[in-house]
Amino acid sequence: MTKTNACGISLIGDEYFDHSGATGRLYPPIQELAIWDKNGQEVPNGFVGELTVKSVCNMRYYLNKPEATDEVLQIGWPSAGYLGKINEEDKVTILD
Repeated sequence: MTKTNACGISLIGDEYFDHSGATGRLYPPIQELAIWDKNGQEVPNGFVGELTVKSVCNMRYYLNKPEATDEVLQIGWPSAGYLGKINEEDKVTILD
C-alpha cells in the first residue's frame, strides 16, 4: 500500500515458507493494525474486515486535495480498500 511508504506487513525467512497463505505481520513498534467492519468498528481476530495500518510512515495528506485526503484517511488511518483478517499469531491474510 503506497500510503504507508512501503512500511507495511511481511514475512521473512522460514516463517514465509511455513505460512505461504499469509500476507505477513507488522513491523513493530512503529505501526498499528486494525481491521474494521463497514461501520468503522474494529473487528476481533479471525473476522474479515477492511485492513488499515497506521504508522509514522503514513502519508499525511494529498497536496492541495482535501476532499481526496478525507476519502482515504479516517482519523489518521488510511483506507486500504483491502479485505483481510488477522489470526491468533498476528499474521494477516488479505482476502480481497
